Amino acid sequence: MKEVVTSLVKKFYKSEFSVNVFKLFTGTSIAQLIGIALAPVLYRLYEPESFGVFALFVAVSSVLGTFSTFQYLQLVLLERKNDYAFNALWLCRLINIVFSLFVLFAILLFSVFIENWITNELFAKWLLLLPLTIFLKSQNEIFCVWANRCKEYNVLVVNGIILAVVTPLVSISLAYILSDETGLFLGLILGQIVSLLVLTFKLKRIYKFGFEKINFGTIKIMAIENKKFPLFLMPTEIINRVVNQLPIFLISKFFGVGAVGLYSLAIKMLEIPLRFIGNAIGNVFRQRASQDYVELGTCKRVFLKTSLILFSVSACPVVLIGLFAPEIFLFVFGSEWMSAGVYAQLLIPMIFFKLIASPVSYVFYIYKKLKEDFIIHIYMLISSWFILSFFYTKGHLESGIFWFAMNYSMVYIYQWIRSYRFTLIKI
Repeated sequence: MKEVVTSLVKKFYKSEFSVNVFKLFTGTSIAQLIGIALAPVLYRLYEPESFGVFALFVAVSSVLGTFSTFQYLQLVLLERKNDYAFNALWLCRLINIVFSLFVLFAILLFSVFIENWITNELFAKWLLLLPLTIFLKSQNEIFCVWANRCKEYNVLVVNGIILAVVTPLVSISLAYILSDETGLFLGLILGQIVSLLVLTFKLKRIYKFGFEKINFGTIKIMAIENKKFPLFLMPTEIINRVVNQLPIFLISKFFGVGAVGLYSLAIKMLEIPLRFIGNAIGNVFRQRASQDYVELGTCKRVFLKTSLILFSVSACPVVLIGLFAPEIFLFVFGSEWMSAGVYAQLLIPMIFFKLIASPVSYVFYIYKKLKEDFIIHIYMLISSWFILSFFYTKGHLESGIFWFAMNYSMVYIYQWIRSYRFTLIKI
């Protein structure tokens, strides 16, 4: 028995993929456990309405953030040569700076019109934070993708833990000083700032990110040759983010920000397994699958291995949450948040299939099936809008959430099947 265990341990350490997954999974687990431990305190200090306004802000910034790199970010990971990847990094950084300034000037120039158009006064007062959030979040994403390309998984782990600690602690501390949602917004901003500083400091010591290495001619050629990314991938990502945030926008319209707060808590807690499992495994999968595609002409082996791991580790928590979500939410967050547990039960099938399909659907990008991915997202937008609008106009909030989740589940199943079929094609 001892020899078997020793053999398995040696085999594990020989597998770079397994070691990297374990490293990221462990770091992500620590970060998420910190978030879980602090969540009950945070949600007892702020009202559902405060979280509703905050969720609406995050939803808007997420949709606008689609334009922040024109989706050239994928090139940082996909480029074979480091010099090209470096110039792709700076292409993304420059686009992000320009777009963030554009959003700032747009808000300043059209503030009166925007405030009249927005019916929620609480949301309107936080508009000026949008460009700052877009800038910080995208810069963080750019450096994280670079760290993933270079297999700097220790940096990603430290960054995740810092975000998990700083953001909620700031919000909790300010809740005792301020009586409104301000603490949530300042926690978000300070968490992003600290995260960016840590990423910049740790990566800059190893990789030189100065202007002296930028080749603007290469950047121009790269932008033109890869125009399919903004032409196909950016519209796809816009639709994806709109669909993800569509329940929040429509719940806000038909049921108010209090209901948004409850729904956002359900989604946030359900996505913990996604961040716990999917992101850790997905980061390693994207790097390894891209490498296998270049070197072997296919990424079938790592695709099947990753899918099996995702299914194995996600089945148990998904079943537990599906069975006991209302009781869990009641015990952890208090009676005013129990409805969020009901919403979580309705959403759990979608989260389960998302856990399995979403990380490995990166195959669509590797095999450059951007047009098909775009068509899938068009369907998701139209069908989700129809389902939610149909039920919400009739006042059926829970029915809308349930059928929205069922529709999404079928899409994730289809994406996994198509992704697998792509891996059967060997270049």
